[in-house]
Amino acid sequence: MNAAYDATYSRTPEGRASELIWAADRLVAELQRLRLDPSVKRAEAVTRHLHGMARTASLLTVALSQEVCA
Repeated sequence: MNAAYDATYSRTPEGRASELIWAADRLVAELQRLRLDPSVKRAEAVTRHLHGMARTASLLTVALSQEVCA
């Protein structure tokens, strides 16, 4: 890894799990915001994209949680 990566991301499983949980929460908030704003023309496409990202973040959170608990 490089210094920028080390400064941005945690190197421990617990830290990575925390970061992914935070990211998943932010993605869910963004999904909710976009669904409430129908005036955004690309909202449907962006919502589908963010939903996929949120699903990926959730799956990673589960995987890292299992790693932390193991």
